Amino acid sequence: MSIKAKIASKYIPPYEKNKKYFQLLMEYLIATYDSLKEEYGADKTKVLLSTISARTGIQVAQILKNELALEESYESAVLSWKIGCTLLGFTIHTINHKEGILFYHDTDPLWQCFRKKNLDLCECMCVPMVNAVAQEFYRHCSTHFEHPPSLQSPCIKLLKRT
Repeated sequence: MSIKAKIASKYIPPYEKNKKYFQLLMEYLIATYDSLKEEYGADKTKVLLSTISARTGIQVAQILKNELALEESYESAVLSWKIGCTLLGFTIHTINHKEGILFYHDTDPLWQCFRKKNLDLCECMCVPMVNAVAQEFYRHCSTHFEHPPSLQSPCIKLLKRT
């Protein structure tokens, strides 16, 4: 584990302590989706949520940069994803890929919440946010589904060096 990762891991509170806040946030996000969908329809709502998620990702990256003094690099982009996953209670494993790093979500509370409501919101909420976070650390990367989420399993994302 890198020195940066060791330092960052000390700032990550145990997920169980934050679980109730995450669940409240998920209820809020789904209620927001439902309200916007009623007003604007599903397609426009997904566009709006994508924009909001990307803006939130930029803010998350700024917090990580300021509090953890992460530099601009591909390695910091990868580390920012790992920190975010840990904060939100994901269990992940990563595999090196010829184009970057693959992120396997072994446990994905966000996907589980969407699945319970039979919603497909990962592409408009998760991907824009994590892509924005990563690009704040390394402009020459992008996020792609190696395996999109389904009702049976969470996604596998590639953080690609471009």
